[in-house]
Amino acid sequence: MEKHGDPKTIFAELANATKQCVEKRVALESLMETQNRFESFMDHSPTISFIKDLQGQYVFVNREYAIMLNIRKEDIVGRTDLDLWPKAAAESFREADKRITSSGIGEKFSEVIEQSDGVHEYLTFKFPLVNSKGKGTLLGGVSFDVTDMKRYESALELANTKLGILGDLTRHDAINQVSVLEGWLSLLKEDECAAELRNHLENMTVATKTLREQLEFAGEYEAVGADNQAWTDIQEACVDVWGKMAVDDIMFECQCSGFEVLVDPMFPKVIRNLVDNTARHGEGAEMIRIFCQETPDGLRLVYEDDGAGIASEAKVKIFDKGFGTNSGFGLYLIRELLRISDARLREVGEHGKGVRFEIVFPEGRYRRKMASEKG
Repeated sequence: MEKHGDPKTIFAELANATKQCVEKRVALESLMETQNRFESFMDHSPTISFIKDLQGQYVFVNREYAIMLNIRKEDIVGRTDLDLWPKAAAESFREADKRITSSGIGEKFSEVIEQSDGVHEYLTFKFPLVNSKGKGTLLGGVSFDVTDMKRYESALELANTKLGILGDLTRHDAINQVSVLEGWLSLLKEDECAAELRNHLENMTVATKTLREQLEFAGEYEAVGADNQAWTDIQEACVDVWGKMAVDDIMFECQCSGFEVLVDPMFPKVIRNLVDNTARHGEGAEMIRIFCQETPDGLRLVYEDDGAGIASEAKVKIFDKGFGTNSGFGLYLIRELLRISDARLREVGEHGKGVRFEIVFPEGRYRRKMASEKG
């Protein structure tokens, strides 16, 4: 006679099996929901995204990838680049994939690909995807189509080049004509017959000089921001500028050793214009001092002299274009130069005790030179 188990034990085992089945079903539903969320998120992303296995077969692509190839997503999964792209492009993709999965390090690079509507350029990021044990089992990637952006950049660069050439030619021709005019004015001044016109000739000479300075300023201002910014050693820039200026009756001191700032290549003109300002307008100035100090706001570069200083009523105007006894472009120009480097410029000197210009470079715009780089 067949012996049956204890009913309580049977019911307990059945309940446990049912519980495990329910838990597995809940886990499976949760996994499917997570998968659906992932795919929905990726399909709404404007980037081209994909995942491959170590053999190069696609295990996932988003909607943008399918649109790029004009193929259904389902028809891409399980295939390789050799099935989807021209041989040369596919081999290049596979070479990069192997390099990344082998090294375990992601890479960023440009890819130029011939497609049905022409050549496209992509900025691509590829990276290994690791499992819970830290082993790379898949390769992920995202790409951005930068074709239009590159085209716009090229068009803008060409337009700027043309404008620069036009500006150079126009200024060159205008300055040549100004030189001719200055020559004729000089001859007229020597003519005794023009003695009664001397005041008018002087006014014309001043106007001609101002026109020359305005044309020269236009050339300098056009150059602001034209080149890439670079890390510049403040101490070296100051010493180099001072060595090229003939200011014999003023002493100079710079204490900014070890600091670099990320600025426009025309930054030395800032120092030159400040020194020139002292030489022209710093009545009684015998000393120029430049020093640097770190503050909570960033690096403060201080320029000061011991001349007459600037009157209180003039402080709010000195950075205006055209203000001053000469052309009035110097301080305006250096403020614009510093502005594109996110630096703030102000004058806080006391009238009668000299000028004090303070330039503040924010965090990220200055750094200390490494010891190995000094000297």
